[in-house]
Amino acid sequence: MIKDKSINIPVTLGEAKTSTMCLLPFMHLHTWPSGQVFPCCVYDSKHPIGNMNEASLQDIWNNDEMRTLRKQLIEGEMPTNCRRCFQREDEGISSFRLYRNAQYYTEDTINAVRSALENDYKIDDFHLYYWDFRNSNLCNMTCRTCGPELSSKWHEDSKAIWGLYLYPDNNGLVESAGKQLQEIHDIIDRDVDKVLHVYFAGGEPLINDMHYYILNKLIEHERFDVTISYNTNLLHLQYKNYDLVEMWDKFNRIEVWASIDAIGPRAEYIRRGTNWSRVDANLKTMLENKHIEFKVTPVISLLNVLHIPDFISYMMDLGLECWQIYMSNILLDPLTYHLAMLPRNLKMQVRESFAEFLLDLENKGYGERTIEYYRNSFSGITNYLNVDIGDHDNRIKIAQNFIYVTETLDRVRKQNFLETFPELKEYWDTCAGIPQPPWRKDKMENTHGQWRKDKIKNV
Repeated sequence: MIKDKSINIPVTLGEAKTSTMCLLPFMHLHTWPSGQVFPCCVYDSKHPIGNMNEASLQDIWNNDEMRTLRKQLIEGEMPTNCRRCFQREDEGISSFRLYRNAQYYTEDTINAVRSALENDYKIDDFHLYYWDFRNSNLCNMTCRTCGPELSSKWHEDSKAIWGLYLYPDNNGLVESAGKQLQEIHDIIDRDVDKVLHVYFAGGEPLINDMHYYILNKLIEHERFDVTISYNTNLLHLQYKNYDLVEMWDKFNRIEVWASIDAIGPRAEYIRRGTNWSRVDANLKTMLENKHIEFKVTPVISLLNVLHIPDFISYMMDLGLECWQIYMSNILLDPLTYHLAMLPRNLKMQVRESFAEFLLDLENKGYGERTIEYYRNSFSGITNYLNVDIGDHDNRIKIAQNFIYVTETLDRVRKQNFLETFPELKEYWDTCAGIPQPPWRKDKMENTHGQWRKDKIKNV
């Protein structure tokens, strides 16, 4: 626990229940390509605290929503839209706020908190010490757990599912432009000597020009002490004339978190656009460069949970240590792929596969530290098998949506769920046995009819 006068700043799970404090709303704003603004990237995306199409970041920084949020966090309230962190902590998994609290306790950030306390939760000195500007949804993949907001490749898929293009212009590409983009550039230029940490995520950051603009700006100012972090699908390590590994050599700390959910065909199904042989080669490149702090961070959902032990074994065989295989990124939405939707029998199989894996580690002579790491990771995952995701009627709707969305995407993407995940046939059959609403049933018969017959023939 970090204490500053009357402010308690928790940094560990054991301290989490003693304080709701989070430093992020005192030092950071998170932007989306559409102009939406959030206090951080895990805040409820349905409830932005502002929009750059309507107000500047400087105005949003001290608007009523931000001031109320700061007040709640300091005074011990759990803001509803921050529930992802608190839910994770309740399930025994460390959260984004705890991680960032530990990283960002500095004189500048604490001065910002003090300023808020003395000024009705306003912070007049507007500086962003942690950058996470998602200026574009440009992406090279269409992940099942993503959507058109953060992947330009979802353009046709969204039309197939919802009957309209969410972003009809530019083939689904959404980018900051005009005043929005200029303000982001102004903040980068102004705060380049103050920033502590830059986080790049998608779309896909490694094919985003803004990413290289920021890297070059940091190099120009010799800010090699800034921590640079990534979430990337690891499909490309070179872009235009840039060789990323060479650029990263200049910085003291580079963190690369690879968004890889499975191995081989399952990886290519879940994150369509994956070229497994190329991603696998880039994985090995990461491991050859010891100055890069590398992790794989699968999104754990019902699509891959039965194969998590196989995934871990594969990564261990490549040479990854246990701490490099991050098992706490558990899917919360869309609910169609939530772990809690699995039938009881498949939940039991998950628990049994985890127990067998731990026993196998013991038999192979792995140390207690490694075994305990995975035991704790598996405990966090299994806790989510029984999370409350709604009453019976809500679960029926989720099951109906699962069949509709999965069949629609399989048809458009020329994929086959049952062929790729035969182990989930029980779940498929359970959901498929629930009648669809009449309006959707007619649509599915019209669009999926022949495709469904062909698919069944081939399974």
